[in-house]
Amino acid sequence: MSESRQETVRQVFRCHAAGIAVVTATGDGQPVGLTVASLTSVCLDPPLLSFNVRSRSSVWRALSRANRLGVNILTDRQDGVAEFFARSLVQQSAEPAGHLFTWVDGVPVLGAVTAWLVCERVDLVTAGDHDIAVCEVIRGRVVSAGPPLVYHQRRYVSVLPTQAVEA
Repeated sequence: MSESRQETVRQVFRCHAAGIAVVTATGDGQPVGLTVASLTSVCLDPPLLSFNVRSRSSVWRALSRANRLGVNILTDRQDGVAEFFARSLVQQSAEPAGHLFTWVDGVPVLGAVTAWLVCERVDLVTAGDHDIAVCEVIRGRVVSAGPPLVYHQRRYVSVLPTQAVEA
């Protein structure tokens, strides 16, 4: 793709708001995580989700060896958590984050998130310089119904309703 087309795609997707999640697993004996804005539900029967990640990511290389992953939906107050897990594996290792995790079925999940899922990776597709991971949901929990953390125009933002929602 030409540089001008790549820049156009970047600019267009900066206009697209995306929810933020952190994918977690045990890598080399330590809990590690990766911030993603590409999480999506694939289907409900069976319950599948997907996310995309740069194939060369040092954190992804560690996470991709795990069959089970945690998917953590961040609250609007967890931009610092998103920033931490956007770092490289070396940077994360320099400041261990083990205290942030609880363990569910042997998978590290983050505390105080909006919701979490424990998943098993069932497929991995390479698309250009990214991998698309497809995972089956094993179990999950909604922790709080607060506003999610969203990425828009190269920064983290909170989302508030534009009008009252009737129950």
